[in-house]
Amino acid sequence: MLKNELEQTSGFLKHLGRKWPLPERPRLEEVAHELSERLGTGLERPLTLFDLNVLVKRLKEYARREAYREIVRRDWRRSPEAFWFGPQPLAQDERFLAEYFRVLESTGNARAVIRLITVFLRDYPTAAPGFGTVSERIIALLVDRTDARLGPWQQRQAELAIFTPAEGPKRVARLCLEKNEAIGDTLKLMGLPPTLWQGGFARASFLEMLQLIHAALLPGKAKPMVAIVERFLEHCVDGSALRYPDLRGPLADALLLPFWGQPGSGEDLQGRVQKFLLRSLGDPRLARGSWQGVSEEARQIMMRWLISATLEDFFRILDQVALDHHWRYRRAFWRAYFNHGALDDAWVALGSNALGLARRFFSDGQSYARFERGNDADQCILMMRIGGLTICEWSHMGKCRIWREGDKKAPKLYGPLYRGDELKYSGPDAEFSHMGSENGRWQDRIAEHIEDRTGIQLRRHEYMFQG
Repeated sequence: MLKNELEQTSGFLKHLGRKWPLPERPRLEEVAHELSERLGTGLERPLTLFDLNVLVKRLKEYARREAYREIVRRDWRRSPEAFWFGPQPLAQDERFLAEYFRVLESTGNARAVIRLITVFLRDYPTAAPGFGTVSERIIALLVDRTDARLGPWQQRQAELAIFTPAEGPKRVARLCLEKNEAIGDTLKLMGLPPTLWQGGFARASFLEMLQLIHAALLPGKAKPMVAIVERFLEHCVDGSALRYPDLRGPLADALLLPFWGQPGSGEDLQGRVQKFLLRSLGDPRLARGSWQGVSEEARQIMMRWLISATLEDFFRILDQVALDHHWRYRRAFWRAYFNHGALDDAWVALGSNALGLARRFFSDGQSYARFERGNDADQCILMMRIGGLTICEWSHMGKCRIWREGDKKAPKLYGPLYRGDELKYSGPDAEFSHMGSENGRWQDRIAEHIEDRTGIQLRRHEYMFQG
């Protein structure tokens, strides 16, 4: 019996060893093609770069000889992919375009029209030769067509002018923001599946959305704007990365510039924008390269938000680790310089005990450094720049130390780690103990020092705690 089983197994292995012919087309591709035929989506395996070069060369040769009747049906079907390919695109040849549309109209093939539409929306080169002609001919093709597969595109043109360059992206952008659903779902309803979201039309619509979002964030807008901005920000990312990383500059400008001249980032819209930009672009104080392309005005707004958050986070932490009633006076003093627009930078270094609290009390995405000083795990430092001066405000009963502008021994902000001795004994220009908080003794001395060195002047009632 065992011998028979071995012989059967041997025969089966020989059967496997035969060279069976591979199918001309993988079954998965056949299914996709069948669905494409049935649904009229115009889907087809995209040409490789090599095949596209070959096709362009072949079509240009036919056009040169005006041998249009020699162009086979498959090449005509594929030709839209070659319209705007290469330095001298086929679409600049008016005679070729005229012949292509003559063939397309004579066949009445809805799938070929949809394929043309798909390529048009994918490439969407508004400044390229022949773009206007192709746009006009697509609109003309859709008139009086009775094929049900073209019905959705006829409706989109009628309601949104989707193939009219001056209107299509604007109307689609407005619809995406107005509909109470995910922007991606609206794009799909408009015939733009995820495979076309990196295409030219989707990007043009995104740029139009930026203008609408900028207007939505301006002061005085209604509460529903929060939901619109939220949906927009969700669409701006693909996973953990920006959907259009090359548009980070226009994106950040649209989100930030409406807040120019407005107060801190405590409101819903401002807080949501700050959180989004910190996650998507990073902290501009640390990840400066990610903020390239962002206008200086927008970056200043983000910096001001972060400085404000740094101040509040620092004092919030100290409320937990430093039982010092004098901190309300220090908070009022430094907040006054911030409100005056004099605080150029702020950075926090936290002791080990404070680091554990930072996750609870710090603003979402806010950055900070570690501070080490022997066994004093509660010690924290607030580092600031005012008019070129570098200022270190120590927690607990620590002194305020100030370095003059250009002092190479001054601590550099935005470092990951600071040690107590390095800061304490690095030769500051001035040191101030926090004595006489109630009567403004130390406040007057520090304010006078800052005014002497920078010319920045605050009135006493501005920086004194108003209990």
